[in-house]
Amino acid sequence: MPSLDEKFILYCIKATGTRDNRGRKAENEVLQTELEDFYQKEFQPLLAHAEKHDLRNFTYLLPYLATQMHTGLHNNLKEHFITRLLRFINKTTATYEEGLTTEEVKKERRALKDALFANEPVPQRYMEWAEQHRNAMLPSSWDVSLPYDVKVFPVKYLTHSFYMNSVLEAQGFKLFQPMSMRSNIVPHYITFDTASLINLFADKGSKGAMLKQVKANQEEVWNRLFNLDKRIFRQKNYHFNFTLQTDGVGVSLLFVHRDYNGRKSCPCCATDDSYPFHYVEDLYDEQLESLKGRNIVGADPGKFNLLYLADGKGKKLRYTAFQRRTESLSKRNHRILLNEKARHGVTEKETELSEQNSKTVDYDKFKTYLIAKNKLNQELRSFYEQELYRKMKWRQFVYTQKSEDRFLNKMEEAYGEDAVIAYGDWSRTTQMKHFMPTKGVGLRKLVAKRFQTVSVNEFRTSKLCCRCHDELCHLRVKEDNINKKVFRCLVCNGCASSESKQPVFVTRDLNSAQNIRQLALDWLNERKRPSVFHRTEGLTFTLSREKVGQSVDFTVGKATVS
Repeated sequence: MPSLDEKFILYCIKATGTRDNRGRKAENEVLQTELEDFYQKEFQPLLAHAEKHDLRNFTYLLPYLATQMHTGLHNNLKEHFITRLLRFINKTTATYEEGLTTEEVKKERRALKDALFANEPVPQRYMEWAEQHRNAMLPSSWDVSLPYDVKVFPVKYLTHSFYMNSVLEAQGFKLFQPMSMRSNIVPHYITFDTASLINLFADKGSKGAMLKQVKANQEEVWNRLFNLDKRIFRQKNYHFNFTLQTDGVGVSLLFVHRDYNGRKSCPCCATDDSYPFHYVEDLYDEQLESLKGRNIVGADPGKFNLLYLADGKGKKLRYTAFQRRTESLSKRNHRILLNEKARHGVTEKETELSEQNSKTVDYDKFKTYLIAKNKLNQELRSFYEQELYRKMKWRQFVYTQKSEDRFLNKMEEAYGEDAVIAYGDWSRTTQMKHFMPTKGVGLRKLVAKRFQTVSVNEFRTSKLCCRCHDELCHLRVKEDNINKKVFRCLVCNGCASSESKQPVFVTRDLNSAQNIRQLALDWLNERKRPSVFHRTEGLTFTLSREKVGQSVDFTVGKATVS
C-alpha cells in the first residue's frame, strides 16, 4: 500500500485534471504514469463526465487541498481506531462465549482486550479467534502503548481498519468508515496565499518574476485587491499573514503572533492537549484560601441541559440544547433545507443513493457506489452551489457565538464576574442517539475563559438528595393503569430536612448542581468529602480505556448501584 502522505495525495489530485505542459516535470514520473493509467482504466468510467478537471493556475491552491485531505485521513484514524477495535472485538467474539452470563462475558472480554493492548498472549478461550484475526487487525509490535502508537503513526493502522471492516461486512454487521470522505457537495473553504493570487491575477509577462520574489511582492499584490489599511487587518499582538480562506460567502483572515519565529518549538504555538481543568482536591492551600469569600456556583453538565447552574441562594440558570439549537438558527436552517429539498425533488434522488453503501470495502460494490454518487453529484451540483446554503452555514456560526456570549453574560449578571464555577466532571466522547451534537468540553472551555473554574467529581451527586443525602427515586404517575416516570423529576421520600417528613420533589439537574456546589464548599472549608459520596469500589480504567467500577442506575422506589 502506498504511503498516504501529502505528496502522494497531490499526485492523485493532479491525475484527475489537465494542466499546461510547461513547468517542472514530476519528481516521480513512474508514480504519475501509474496513477494516470489507473484513472483512465478504473476511475474515469465511474464518472458522470468524460473530461478531466481544468487545473490550470491552481498550482499553489492544490497543496492546501492535499493537506486538508491528509489531515482528515489521519484524524479519522487517530480519533476512531481504538473505538473500532473494541467494537470489532465485541462483535466477533460472541461464538466463543456460549454458556457465559453477562457479567462473565464482560470479565472475559476485558481480559482479552487487556491482553491485546499489552501485546500479550490472549486467554485460552479466545486462542482460535486470535489465530484468525490477531495479525490482521493489529501490528506485531508498537512503541510505548497502542493508543500512543495510533496517535503517532495513524496510517500504519489503515490496512488493519480495512481488514476489520471486511470481516464485519462478511458477517452482516454495521460498518464504519475506514477512510474519511467528503460527501457534502456544498462548496467548502479554499485557501489563498500570495503565490496563488499572483498565479491568478498577475499581469501578463510579470507572473514569473513576481513568483520568484513572493515575499517582496506580497504587500503590492494584496493592496491591489484589498485595502490593507482597514482596521480588520490590524490586530493587537498579531499581524496579517497574507493568507485567507473563503467559500465565496464567508471569509477567514489568517493572523500570526508578532513573536512567532516560524518554528514548532516557538512558545507562541505551544498547545496543551491534556485536560486543562484541576480538581478542587488538587489545589494548594494558598489557592483554596484565595477562593474563600467568593461566590461558589455548582455547575452540572449534560446533554439535555448543557449546563445547569445553582448558587445555593435560589439563583438558577441553565443553557439547554433546545435553546442553543433555536438561538443558533440551526433548527430554522434545517427546516429551510428540508423545504428546499422537497420543493426540488432532492430528497427522492438522495434516497436512491442510500441503497448503496459508501462504507463497503468490497472493490466492486464501492465502484457501484461511486457511479451512483457521481451521477447524483452531477444532477444536484447546481442545487447545492446556491449561495443560500453557504449563507445559512455562516449565519449559524455567527448566531452560535452570539448564543454562547449571551449565556456567559447572563452568568455574570446572576453570579458576578468574580464567581467560581464548581464544574461537574461528567463528559461524553461519543455522540448519543437521537440527540443533536452539542458542546461538552468546548462549552467548559468557554466558561473557563470568563470565570475561574474547578472540577468536582460528580459521583452520586444525581443519586443522593442535596438536603439530607438520602437516596432519590423517580417520581411516577399512574396513567392508563401504568406507572410512568415524570421526566427528570426525582423524589426524596420522607426527606430528613422536611419537618413534616413529607416527600420532597427536586429536578435532577438542580439536585446535582447543589450537590456539586456543596462538595466544593466542603473541601474548601474542611478539606474533606462527605463519606456518602465516596466510592466503595474505585472507578478505574483498563488498558483499553474502558471504564470499570460503579455507575448509577435509577429504579422504582430506590436508586441502586450496578
